[in-house]
Amino acid sequence: MRPLKLVMIAFGPYAGREEIDFRQIGEENVFLITGPTGAGKTTIFDGISYAIYGQASGDERSGESLRSQFACIDDLTSVELEFILRGTRYYIKRIPKQEKRKSRGEGTTEQKADAELTIYGKNGDKVYAGVNSVNEKVQEIMGINSDQFKQIMMIPQGDFRKLLTADSKDREKIFQKIFGTVGYKKVETKLIEKANEIKTLIAKLENSYHENLLRIDAGDNEKLKEQITNENKNKDSIITFLKEQLIYDKNQNEVFENDLKRIKIVLENKREKIFDATENNKKFAHKEKFATQKSNLELKKSLYIEKQTKIDNGRKALKIKASEDNYLEKDYSYQKKITEYKKSQQDALQAKAKLDLVSESLAREKAKEPEIKQSFLKLNTLKGYEEKVSTLDDKKDKLSVLQKLVQKLEQDKNTKILEITNFKKLHKQLALELEKARNADTEYLKNKMELESVSQAQDKLHKLLEANTKLAKLRQEFGIMHEKHKQTKVVYDHLKAKYEKNEENWFKAQAGVLAENLQEGINCPVCGSKHHPHPAELEENFYSGEKLKLEKEELEQKEKILKEMYEKLIDIKGSGDFQKSIVNSLIAEIEQLIPERISDLKDQELNKVVKKIFTDIDVKKGKLEKVKVELEKTKKLQESLAKSLVDTEKQLESAEEKERELSLEYLDVFKKYEAEKASLAETMKEIPENIRSIMALKLEYQRVEQGYNLMVKSLADKEKEHQQSNLELEKCKTQEFGYKKSLEEYAEILQEAKLKFLEEINLAGFDLEKYHLAKISEEEIRSLEKEIREYHENLKVVTNQYEILETELQGLKVEDINALELKYQEIKQEEKNILQKITYLFARIDKNTEILKSCLELTKKINSENAKYAIFGDLAEIARGNNSERLTFERYVLAAFFEEIIGVANLRLLKMTENRYELSRTDEKAKYNAQSGLELEVFDNYTGKSRHVKTLSGGEGFKTSLALALGLADVVQSYSGGISLDTIFIDEGFGTLDPESLEGAIETLLDLQKSGRMVGIISHVPEFKERIRAKLEVFPSPEGSKTKFKI
Repeated sequence: MRPLKLVMIAFGPYAGREEIDFRQIGEENVFLITGPTGAGKTTIFDGISYAIYGQASGDERSGESLRSQFACIDDLTSVELEFILRGTRYYIKRIPKQEKRKSRGEGTTEQKADAELTIYGKNGDKVYAGVNSVNEKVQEIMGINSDQFKQIMMIPQGDFRKLLTADSKDREKIFQKIFGTVGYKKVETKLIEKANEIKTLIAKLENSYHENLLRIDAGDNEKLKEQITNENKNKDSIITFLKEQLIYDKNQNEVFENDLKRIKIVLENKREKIFDATENNKKFAHKEKFATQKSNLELKKSLYIEKQTKIDNGRKALKIKASEDNYLEKDYSYQKKITEYKKSQQDALQAKAKLDLVSESLAREKAKEPEIKQSFLKLNTLKGYEEKVSTLDDKKDKLSVLQKLVQKLEQDKNTKILEITNFKKLHKQLALELEKARNADTEYLKNKMELESVSQAQDKLHKLLEANTKLAKLRQEFGIMHEKHKQTKVVYDHLKAKYEKNEENWFKAQAGVLAENLQEGINCPVCGSKHHPHPAELEENFYSGEKLKLEKEELEQKEKILKEMYEKLIDIKGSGDFQKSIVNSLIAEIEQLIPERISDLKDQELNKVVKKIFTDIDVKKGKLEKVKVELEKTKKLQESLAKSLVDTEKQLESAEEKERELSLEYLDVFKKYEAEKASLAETMKEIPENIRSIMALKLEYQRVEQGYNLMVKSLADKEKEHQQSNLELEKCKTQEFGYKKSLEEYAEILQEAKLKFLEEINLAGFDLEKYHLAKISEEEIRSLEKEIREYHENLKVVTNQYEILETELQGLKVEDINALELKYQEIKQEEKNILQKITYLFARIDKNTEILKSCLELTKKINSENAKYAIFGDLAEIARGNNSERLTFERYVLAAFFEEIIGVANLRLLKMTENRYELSRTDEKAKYNAQSGLELEVFDNYTGKSRHVKTLSGGEGFKTSLALALGLADVVQSYSGGISLDTIFIDEGFGTLDPESLEGAIETLLDLQKSGRMVGIISHVPEFKERIRAKLEVFPSPEGSKTKFKI
């Protein structure tokens, strides 16, 4: 990458548009950037880095904070870069997030970050827009990320010696970013995880296989039982015995099935016989039941004859009901008419009373006629004042307007005087705040970096607490299991010693046991002798073989438990070691972020210290957050404060001019107000006090008019009400007469209906009492008819059923069902016993078949996983650093890269130090298993000894750092798949070098231009100005910095 042209607008100390054309240096590939401190030399590097990656060259500077404080608010901060890479020309422009003036109205709005990339080509240009799109394409074009760019192409202030003096751990982080070796670390982790996964799976499979063997149902097979319960199980032998047992069980099951079929036939015959006997017994019971029902029905015959008589009388009474209903209806209507007549009499009396009251009220209203005439005359008088009062109101309104204007002008004048005082105070305050805001940028960046650092530390501490707690639990679990194992071992050793002693006694007692059965003349089973002069004597309390066998079984069971505990201890220890590595890794990362050293602390002490640090960081973070908010507010205020200061000055001048104008206007208006006030006083003498306004006059007129209207209306209402009351009384009298006449006519109709009803009762043969007794409803008649019909039907059915059963049961008797059931149950029990045997056999066959299948499958899986573990287990151990070199996989790869970097760096270092110093990677292993492999040492050819690079002096260290940085750039270029590193920028002081060393450094840098590489250097050293012809000079000024090439 070779820059052609850089354009910065409102960027850093460059207030306006600053254009730097690097093509002006021509063939001079090494150029010097000079200028006073703070002029903006480093900002040129920031501009290039920001244009390409959207990030400044230094970690402490961000794109958003690089807006120029000299810039006008209308100038938008942006950076443009034109560069060439592998023969292709590129143009890139970036605009950081910033505040800009609103297009409409006052105030500012946020300008979002934006980017644009143009790739010039023979077949047309390609344009990419948007930050994300441009970032992706830039990464593809450059082939390196921002971190790699800053490390190998643009070395900012303070980072130059970082690679040289870093320890093994820090150097690993640097190389991880540059060479992107995170993938190798992931390979380490994946291998360890895979090995642990396989190991765990094998243990689970072995456990499952063992559990399956214990589940085998051996039945009466003693050989199989013995194999299963044996501590040292022979898996192949158990599987063979299991297969034989399955064949035997299947044959036995077939025999039981045949027996079951025979018993089922016998049971079916017995069941049919019980069924037939049960049915006949039921018929005998039914016959007795029907005989009883028939007798009961015949006894109820007279009751149903009486019900038939009730039906006949009821039907005759129903025929008379119509006449009865007619009579009752007429009687109801007659009673209703009596009520209506009485109500009409009451209404007439009430109407007469109301008329009397209305007549009295009308007389009272007519007495008010003189008062009505007086009110009419007063209304005419009030109308006569209307014109004069109207003139008075106009004068008052005019005076009120003048009075308000006088008060307003006086108030405006006083307000303006106060405003002038406030503007003077505000101007002074704004000047102080603007000065404070201009100093806020530096504080903001410092605070932001510190906040990010403590947030990262807090996150790591949280993870460490979790990891250490998990480790503590594993240690606790290991301790508990270890204690249990220890206690079990004590019990086991005791049982073993006891068993061995008892076994020895048992062997000794065998001679006495044999001697008890010896007979003279019969050969001894031990020595063969027929004579036994001194046979061994059996001790009184000798140990039996049965007891010894039980003790052996107990000892074997305890040994099995002890073995399982030991295996569990191994598993817990493995998990603990892995967790410890996680804790150590986190501690190492945290110690890079905090000043405290926590790697030497023990578990409980570590947790306590970590929690305290965590709490301290929380407090610190809270304070930093508050400071951040305040600084952000102060930063945002900077432009608005500057504008406000100018605006305040203008407003102060305007307020003073306005105050003078208001004073003159106030005097003029006050004179007019006094004249109008005297004119109003003359007019008010001619009008009564209570009506000196249009509103008061209107209210008085409305009050008198309202009284007049109310009296007129009330008189008219009472006359109308009197007329309506007369009409209502006449109407009530007419209704009373009509109701009386109708009542007399309806009395005759009622008498005729009553005579007709009584005549029909006599014709039916009833008197009035018997008629009411015989009267039943049509529904009751139908219900009685239904009861009679059902009675005759039931009698017929019961009689028929009784006769049928009597015919069917001739020659039969009642059977003993219990005896038959008892015999059936005996055979059923036999069936049940066989079924239980079949069920048990079937379950055993099914269970053992499933176990056999599972064991065979588990054997295949265990063999397969063991083969995998043989590979992954070894790889995991090597990758995690359990090897002769104590190097992890990732660190081994990084060490190889480092060797190449050192080799290239030494070519330049030997030249710059006149063959005195040579770098090498130390092979010495760190103590206490600490990380190593990336440590540097320098070999001094003058002394013939090696020493640590940190012992180099300032000048020696700078030369070594320069050689190492250039070597790193060369190696990265060779490994980065075609990355073109045509440029290097160095922002570092060379003042620590002696003349000879400085000459060597200059020669080394000048040699770089032979390969066509551009080298840009920021330095104040005079020798550079003398030796390097191309210079880019930076000039600071109150209006912003400017640049100029000098060749």
